[in-house]
Amino acid sequence: MIIQIIGGLLVCGACSLMGYQFGERASKRAAALLEMKKSLIMLKGEMDYSKCLMESAFANIAALSTGSPAKFFAAGAGHLAGGGEMAAAWEAALAELAAEDFAPDDIAALRRLAAPLTGIDPSTRDAGFAMAFNYIDDTCTHLATENIKKRKMYRGLGILCGLLVTVVLL
Repeated sequence: MIIQIIGGLLVCGACSLMGYQFGERASKRAAALLEMKKSLIMLKGEMDYSKCLMESAFANIAALSTGSPAKFFAAGAGHLAGGGEMAAAWEAALAELAAEDFAPDDIAALRRLAAPLTGIDPSTRDAGFAMAFNYIDDTCTHLATENIKKRKMYRGLGILCGLLVTVVLL
Protein backbone atom coordinates (compact mmCIF):
# COMPACT_ATOMS: atom_id res chain seq x y z
CA MET A 1 0.00 0.00 0.00
CA ILE A 2 2.86 2.40 0.78
CA ILE A 3 4.36 1.77 -2.66
CA GLN A 4 1.02 2.68 -4.26
CA ILE A 5 0.81 5.89 -2.26
CA ILE A 6 4.40 6.82 -3.17
CA GLY A 7 3.67 6.01 -6.82
CA GLY A 8 0.49 8.08 -6.71
CA LEU A 9 2.37 11.04 -5.24
CA LEU A 10 5.08 10.74 -7.90
CA VAL A 11 2.50 10.64 -10.70
CA CYS A 12 0.64 13.60 -9.22
CA GLY A 13 3.90 15.54 -8.83
CA ALA A 14 5.03 14.72 -12.38
CA CYS A 15 1.71 15.83 -13.88
CA SER A 16 1.78 19.02 -11.82
CA LEU A 17 5.31 19.82 -13.01
CA MET A 18 4.29 19.12 -16.58
CA GLY A 19 1.41 21.60 -16.22
CA TYR A 20 3.80 24.14 -14.74
CA GLN A 21 6.19 23.61 -17.70
CA PHE A 22 3.41 24.21 -20.22
CA GLY A 23 2.47 27.37 -18.35
CA GLU A 24 6.02 28.68 -18.51
CA ARG A 25 6.28 27.88 -22.22
CA ALA A 26 3.35 30.23 -22.84
CA SER A 27 5.37 33.19 -21.52
CA LYS A 28 8.41 32.40 -23.67
CA ARG A 29 6.95 34.13 -26.75
CA ALA A 30 6.57 37.48 -24.97
CA ALA A 31 10.17 37.36 -23.75
CA ALA A 32 11.41 36.53 -27.26
CA LEU A 33 9.41 39.41 -28.74
CA LEU A 34 10.82 41.86 -26.22
CA GLU A 35 14.35 40.66 -26.98
CA MET A 36 13.65 41.11 -30.71
CA LYS A 37 12.40 44.65 -30.02
CA LYS A 38 15.65 45.46 -28.21
CA SER A 39 17.60 44.09 -31.16
CA LEU A 40 15.54 46.13 -33.64
CA ILE A 41 16.15 49.26 -31.55
CA MET A 42 19.87 48.52 -31.77
CA LEU A 43 19.55 48.06 -35.56
CA LYS A 44 17.78 51.40 -35.85
CA GLY A 45 20.57 53.03 -33.85
CA GLU A 46 23.23 51.41 -36.01
CA MET A 47 21.49 52.66 -39.15
CA ASP A 48 20.71 56.18 -37.89
CA TYR A 49 23.79 57.08 -35.90
CA SER A 50 26.64 54.76 -36.77
CA LYS A 51 25.96 54.78 -40.52
CA CYS A 52 27.86 51.51 -40.77
CA LEU A 53 27.33 48.81 -43.35
CA MET A 54 24.42 46.47 -42.77
CA GLU A 55 26.80 43.51 -42.56
CA SER A 56 28.68 45.02 -39.63
CA ALA A 57 25.46 46.30 -38.05
CA PHE A 58 23.99 42.80 -38.12
CA ALA A 59 27.22 41.33 -36.72
CA ASN A 60 27.32 43.90 -33.90
CA ILE A 61 23.72 43.23 -32.95
CA ALA A 62 24.24 39.46 -33.09
CA ALA A 63 27.10 39.85 -30.61
CA LEU A 64 24.99 41.97 -28.24
CA SER A 65 21.73 40.00 -28.46
CA THR A 66 20.70 36.72 -26.89
CA GLY A 67 18.41 33.88 -27.90
CA SER A 68 16.57 33.78 -31.20
CA PRO A 69 17.34 37.41 -32.17
CA ALA A 70 21.07 36.65 -31.90
CA LYS A 71 20.65 33.72 -34.31
CA PHE A 72 18.52 35.92 -36.57
CA PHE A 73 21.11 38.68 -36.87
CA ALA A 74 24.03 36.25 -37.11
CA ALA A 75 22.33 34.51 -40.05
CA GLY A 76 21.66 37.87 -41.68
CA ALA A 77 25.27 38.96 -41.20
CA GLY A 78 26.51 35.69 -42.70
CA HIS A 79 24.27 36.11 -45.73
CA LEU A 80 25.35 39.72 -46.22
CA ALA A 81 29.01 38.74 -45.84
CA GLY A 82 28.53 36.27 -48.68
CA GLY A 83 27.52 39.13 -50.98
CA GLY A 84 23.76 38.75 -50.65
CA GLU A 85 21.24 41.55 -50.87
CA MET A 86 19.49 42.97 -47.82
CA ALA A 87 16.03 41.58 -48.67
CA ALA A 88 17.44 38.10 -49.24
CA ALA A 89 19.48 38.32 -46.04
CA TRP A 90 16.37 39.32 -44.09
CA GLU A 91 14.43 36.34 -45.51
CA ALA A 92 17.31 33.97 -44.77
CA ALA A 93 17.49 35.30 -41.22
CA LEU A 94 13.73 34.85 -40.76
CA ALA A 95 14.21 31.16 -41.52
CA GLU A 96 16.52 30.95 -38.48
CA LEU A 97 13.86 32.13 -36.03
CA ALA A 98 12.80 29.36 -33.74
CA ALA A 99 9.23 28.23 -34.30
CA GLU A 100 8.71 27.69 -30.57
CA ASP A 101 9.67 31.28 -29.74
CA PHE A 102 7.70 33.13 -32.41
CA ALA A 103 4.23 32.69 -33.87
CA PRO A 104 3.62 32.87 -37.64
CA ASP A 105 2.06 36.32 -37.11
CA ASP A 106 5.29 37.53 -35.51
CA ILE A 107 7.37 36.30 -38.44
CA ALA A 108 4.93 37.91 -40.89
CA ALA A 109 5.25 41.25 -39.06
CA LEU A 110 9.04 41.02 -39.23
CA ARG A 111 8.80 40.09 -42.92
CA ARG A 112 6.83 43.33 -43.54
CA LEU A 113 9.76 45.27 -42.04
CA ALA A 114 12.09 44.06 -44.82
CA ALA A 115 10.71 46.39 -47.51
CA PRO A 116 11.21 49.64 -45.56
CA LEU A 117 14.71 48.55 -44.51
CA THR A 118 15.86 48.08 -48.08
CA GLY A 119 14.60 51.52 -49.08
CA ILE A 120 16.69 54.65 -49.12
CA ASP A 121 14.13 57.01 -47.59
CA PRO A 122 14.73 57.37 -43.83
CA SER A 123 11.10 58.34 -43.12
CA THR A 124 9.87 55.09 -44.72
CA ARG A 125 12.42 53.13 -42.70
CA ASP A 126 11.35 54.87 -39.48
CA ALA A 127 7.69 54.14 -40.28
CA GLY A 128 8.60 50.47 -40.76
CA PHE A 129 10.37 50.38 -37.40
CA ALA A 130 7.42 52.15 -35.74
CA MET A 131 5.06 49.56 -37.22
CA ALA A 132 7.20 46.70 -35.91
CA PHE A 133 7.52 48.29 -32.45
CA ASN A 134 3.75 48.87 -32.25
CA TYR A 135 3.08 45.28 -33.25
CA ILE A 136 5.47 43.96 -30.59
CA ASP A 137 4.04 46.26 -27.90
CA ASP A 138 0.43 45.34 -28.74
CA THR A 139 1.24 41.63 -28.87
CA CYS A 140 3.15 41.70 -25.57
CA THR A 141 0.28 43.55 -23.89
CA HIS A 142 -2.17 40.95 -25.16
CA LEU A 143 0.13 38.08 -24.18
CA ALA A 144 0.59 39.44 -20.65
CA THR A 145 -3.10 39.08 -19.85
CA GLU A 146 -3.42 35.83 -21.80
CA ASN A 147 -0.39 34.25 -20.14
CA ILE A 148 -1.79 34.72 -16.64
CA LYS A 149 -4.89 32.78 -17.64
CA LYS A 150 -2.91 30.10 -19.46
CA ARG A 151 -0.50 29.57 -16.57
CA LYS A 152 -3.35 29.07 -14.11
CA MET A 153 -5.16 26.79 -16.53
CA TYR A 154 -2.14 24.60 -17.27
CA ARG A 155 -1.13 24.34 -13.63
CA GLY A 156 -4.66 23.43 -12.58
CA LEU A 157 -4.96 20.98 -15.44
CA GLY A 158 -1.67 19.32 -14.46
CA ILE A 159 -2.75 18.91 -10.85
CA LEU A 160 -6.18 17.64 -11.88
CA CYS A 161 -4.69 15.17 -14.36
CA GLY A 162 -2.26 13.93 -11.72
CA LEU A 163 -5.05 13.42 -9.21
CA LEU A 164 -7.19 11.65 -11.82
CA VAL A 165 -4.39 9.29 -12.81
CA THR A 166 -3.61 8.62 -9.16
CA VAL A 167 -7.25 7.77 -8.38
CA VAL A 168 -7.46 5.47 -11.42
CA LEU A 169 -4.22 3.68 -10.48
CA LEU A 170 -5.14 3.23 -6.84
